[in-house]
Amino acid sequence: GTAGERFARGTLNAARKARKRLAGFGTEASGTVVRIHLMDPFPDPTEPGRLVTQGSIVDAPSGRIWVAVSPEAPPDEPERALATVFASGLAAAGALSWLVEGYALHKADVGDVDASLRGRSLPDLSEADDQLRAAMSVSFVRFLLKARDDATLLAVLAEAVPENVDAAFQKGFSAPLRVLGARWRAGLASGRGGKGSLVQFLKLSWRYLRPHRLRQ
Repeated sequence: GTAGERFARGTLNAARKARKRLAGFGTEASGTVVRIHLMDPFPDPTEPGRLVTQGSIVDAPSGRIWVAVSPEAPPDEPERALATVFASGLAAAGALSWLVEGYALHKADVGDVDASLRGRSLPDLSEADDQLRAAMSVSFVRFLLKARDDATLLAVLAEAVPENVDAAFQKGFSAPLRVLGARWRAGLASGRGGKGSLVQFLKLSWRYLRPHRLRQ
């Protein structure tokens, strides 16, 4: 059989578990149907002449996910792709896509990232490359969850609007996003424990961080 057939049952089980972890997030509670297609390497719809050989492409409004698989490249862990689908109904999903990603990675039980970030000169999230942004995002999400809880963060994501995301953060976390970001960075700088390697984090989490794009 094909690689997709080989991984089908495991992917279905992983997706069911991931959906349980993401319960209540975005449109998940409304029963959004998600279809995951396991594909042999396929032409990239956004870059003619290029093959997608790993990672996934997500068409969030239709709830469809295409995952490139091969014997050498098993399917992605599904939390990020599912979270992208469930976030499609959130008004500020675009503006807070990095926060959606961080929450999904947290729910996927990605390992501790703070040690890999401590002591680094961290750019703005908008300027970080994909891998560094993922590590920063999950660290910030865990900072928020320590301050409050999942219900508060999900409420903020549900209520935020692109033109004024700070209003939702002020209501849920008693501070605007930029202030929360500054506190998170200060906590990283003063945190105990040695510095870790971002490479080490990536080695532990590579299946969660492979290419993941929205279909245009």
